[in-house]
Amino acid sequence: MKRVPKLGHEKWEAVRIYAEDEVLAGIQNAQRKLTAENPDRVVTVGGNCMVSLALFDYLHGKYENVGIVWIYAHPDVSTLNDGYPNAHAMVLGNLLG
Repeated sequence: MKRVPKLGHEKWEAVRIYAEDEVLAGIQNAQRKLTAENPDRVVTVGGNCMVSLALFDYLHGKYENVGIVWIYAHPDVSTLNDGYPNAHAMVLGNLLG
C-alpha cells in the first residue's frame, strides 16, 4: 500500500490507481447515461479524462468505423507500469493497449 493525498487529507490505497473506486464509478455512471440517452454523437468538456473511455467505447459500439481526434495538452499514454497512480493520464495508453 502507498500513501497518497486526497482532498487535503491522506488516504490509504491498496490498488495501483489512485481513488480507483471513484474513477470506476465515474466511468460506469457515464456508461449508464449513454445507454439511456443513446446519442448520435458526444462532446465532453472538463472532468476526469478517464470518463472518455466510456464515451469511446460507446461510440465504437454504435458505429462500425469510428476515429478519435485527441486535442489535449499531453498525450495521456501512461500505463500502470509507469508508476504514476493517476488514471487520468492513462486514457490513450488504455486505448492503445
